[in-house]
Amino acid sequence: MTGVHIGAYGTDCTPRSSLLELVKHLADNFPQIRIRLSSLEPQEFNIAFMELIKSRFVCPHLHIPLQSGSDRILKAMNRGYTADFFEQLINSIITGYPDISVGTDVITGFPGESDNDFDETVKLINRLPLSYIHVFPYSKRPDTRASLYRDHINDKVKKERVKYLTEIGKSKKIAYMTRQLGNILDVIVEQKTKTTGYFSAISGNYLKLLVKSDNLSARDSIKVRVTSLTELGLMAEPLK
Repeated sequence: MTGVHIGAYGTDCTPRSSLLELVKHLADNFPQIRIRLSSLEPQEFNIAFMELIKSRFVCPHLHIPLQSGSDRILKAMNRGYTADFFEQLINSIITGYPDISVGTDVITGFPGESDNDFDETVKLINRLPLSYIHVFPYSKRPDTRASLYRDHINDKVKKERVKYLTEIGKSKKIAYMTRQLGNILDVIVEQKTKTTGYFSAISGNYLKLLVKSDNLSARDSIKVRVTSLTELGLMAEPLK
């Protein structure tokens, strides 16, 4: 389920509704469909979704954008939440479902982002149990409030900051994949890869896997056991 600000779905409907009600309706009437939520703003996330995730009606994967770990920059971005709010939210989600995949977006090089602002972002990300990070350099866009700000960051600094955060993201992703070794995951088969001969598949917790089998077809929904992490990625075998 995707869109812009989907967490606010239904607030302008008559009668008033919500994304949670919509997802519950789909789960009740189409139990054979695997539901995945796209990006949800931190202040729009309803913790009641965790019950649907625990009940396996919704994929154990959430994408909740952070953008910055500095309250000063978050305010300049008009994000509507604080770094502490974000941290508490992510920790409450992980506490409720330790194996869930939670990813985020980070923008670095926003106008006026000082070394201290960047350091606050790095420290927050290091503390959070994230499974992956999408890192973007701030890009000036015409007719936006931010384009009128002073103290734009030069490209060299932005590039260095993106590289630093990207390396943290790689470590987070490898750590999360490593924790999956031996786990049983629900996957949907995509296709047989020409280079390896394995079937590519994507799990409910948003991991790409290579599955060794002679009896699979695209769109098969199966359970697999994660066997190893190699240079090719996560390897798995179908449960018999």
